[in-house]
Amino acid sequence: MPEYWRIRVIVGNTEDRTRDAWNRDEVGVWYGASTAQDCIDALVQNNVTPANYLWNLPANRALNWDITDGFFRPLVRFTQIPVGDWAVVFFRETQQIGIAQICSIIQSDENHLLNLNGEIFKFRKLCNKRIFRLSHLPGAYHLLPGWGFGNVNRINGLQKHVSLLIQSQTEADVSRALRAMPHNDLLDFLGAAEWESFCTAYLIIEEGFVPTGLSTGRALPVVDIVGRRRGDGSRIYAQCKKDPNSQEVSNEFRALCSTLAARDTAYFFAYGGCHGNRENITVFDRDCAQRWVATENGRRYIELFTAA
Repeated sequence: MPEYWRIRVIVGNTEDRTRDAWNRDEVGVWYGASTAQDCIDALVQNNVTPANYLWNLPANRALNWDITDGFFRPLVRFTQIPVGDWAVVFFRETQQIGIAQICSIIQSDENHLLNLNGEIFKFRKLCNKRIFRLSHLPGAYHLLPGWGFGNVNRINGLQKHVSLLIQSQTEADVSRALRAMPHNDLLDFLGAAEWESFCTAYLIIEEGFVPTGLSTGRALPVVDIVGRRRGDGSRIYAQCKKDPNSQEVSNEFRALCSTLAARDTAYFFAYGGCHGNRENITVFDRDCAQRWVATENGRRYIELFTAA
């Protein structure tokens, strides 16, 4: 089963050369003066780790960088990506997502256009390339450009989203595929962040929810959604769990909910259901979500969610 990788073609943490590499049917990284063969050799050493082998190469030592062998771990990861996996890149200047299949082992060229500042560009060749405009994709795809913290990151939480891009040629194809999904499949498609967005939409539409100074999903350690009803100003607290299995309400959330006034409401949006003590807490699970998306308000939300 192919895996998906978010690759940032950035040198020196600031200079983005993604488009230059893409136009050459390539995706790649730098990480010093080692060559592609050096990277391949690093994987078969018996006495040192691949990263340590690269760190001790004379060509890298000659750069006089104040770094540790940990600096080279993304390069090792890039070298190990199997042929046939998929790369996801982002073009910041045009706000586009590019996906392409990796169709070669790691390569380098002493005369490569992207050899910069004494560093050798290590690249993989690409095929089956396509580009999607971020603004024309469902909102969940805005999570892809920021995936991971380094330049080489396996995509673990948005596999279904990338898979749908692979199956599509245009943004309209993506929207059509989502609209054609049965509601239960579409709800399964949602990741944790999208589930929080879905739950927030439900509260806005059905409860008149207004966020009050705290960002959804980054509110407090105990809660994911904090706000008030637009009408009477009563409080709404919510915790969201997208796990497909039944979840238990945490002691901390129960303790917080016990402090609410009579007209306030606590929600536990547990996709896989809830077990254990849930006194004074409204549970909203997969079945509730399926019933809601069958209502007029829910259907309208799904239309907006899947719109191109």
